[in-house]
Amino acid sequence: MPSIQLSPWLLYSYPWMPYPPRVALYLSEKRITSSAIRIIHVSDPQTGNCVVPAQANGVPPRPEGSLPILAIPPSDDSNGWVCIRQSMAIVQYVEEACAQGGELSNTCARELVKGHTPLERARITEIITLAEELLVSWNPVRIFGTKAGTIVYSEGAKEMLGWVQRTLSTVDRLLVDRDLEYLKDDEQSVTVADVVLFGFLEFVDYCYGVDVTVGSGRERTGVYGRAVREDYPRLREFYVSFKGRKSTKRHGSGETASEEVLERMRAWHDGIH
Repeated sequence: MPSIQLSPWLLYSYPWMPYPPRVALYLSEKRITSSAIRIIHVSDPQTGNCVVPAQANGVPPRPEGSLPILAIPPSDDSNGWVCIRQSMAIVQYVEEACAQGGELSNTCARELVKGHTPLERARITEIITLAEELLVSWNPVRIFGTKAGTIVYSEGAKEMLGWVQRTLSTVDRLLVDRDLEYLKDDEQSVTVADVVLFGFLEFVDYCYGVDVTVGSGRERTGVYGRAVREDYPRLREFYVSFKGRKSTKRHGSGETASEEVLERMRAWHDGIH
């Protein structure tokens, strides 16, 4: 990237993939303003994969690699930009940068909940891991099951949806002992796990028109051939509560996908869900 001195860090992003909105949500929950990290919207890969015209003036071109990409401008003693890829690596880097003595320690960012005990911290890691598993399992569901994909394979989509539902049940059980009331209060901080989990749920709901927290309540045969109930009451409470937070609101061009893109993503083949 060219050695252009810009004050804010740049987060290259677009909204109809799962990982960039996750980082945007994290920044919002941290209350990191655009003066510290500016979100730069990129067009759909099929229409150029470039910085949108409204933001292109004076902004370096999109770096190579999968989005999101955090681009840190050169310091006084450096000639090049530093780019960090992968959403969780970006979150980890920003967390450390906001800590005392870090590069963003003067931004007055809000501290997220990290857990007071080893068990609480382990639970946070569990949910992050399961949320990542949900996203990986969802990929073949949408590739095989919607017009956004390239292969029509309804049976494969239904099989992978079963694995998604299995993981949803696991997350639901982990939420049983948690008081989720705090999610309704914007002044109460959340965990990175909360951000990652909500990011998956909202992405699937917004882009694919499927609220996976709404189970049928019926018994079905699970992926291991056992009878399981399709019901996620605690996960449903989590999603509804978190959805009321200010950080979850999408605002205008750049944060919402086009109607053409959404139409393809929400066009399911028969019998998938």
